[in-house]
Amino acid sequence: MDAQILMLGAGVGALTGGAHVASLSWGVALIRRGRVALGAALGLLRFGAVALALVTMARIGPAALEAAAGALIAARALAIARLRSAP
Repeated sequence: MDAQILMLGAGVGALTGGAHVASLSWGVALIRRGRVALGAALGLLRFGAVALALVTMARIGPAALEAAAGALIAARALAIARLRSAP
């Protein structure tokens, strides 16, 4: 059971982290095109989604929360490194 909870947390964290960075790029593009309100709304939605995912994992248990937070940070770091190396 613990392994399943860890895998669930890691999966949710990885998906949330990847979506967080992808939507960040999209939000910046919107703001650069002058659609500031839409870009800001996307930013709020992005943070709300991360909060919802982490609160949900916390309700499952501390192991799920720790796995989700770790995977979220790892996915975010990998996505940012990939974006920095792109031409």
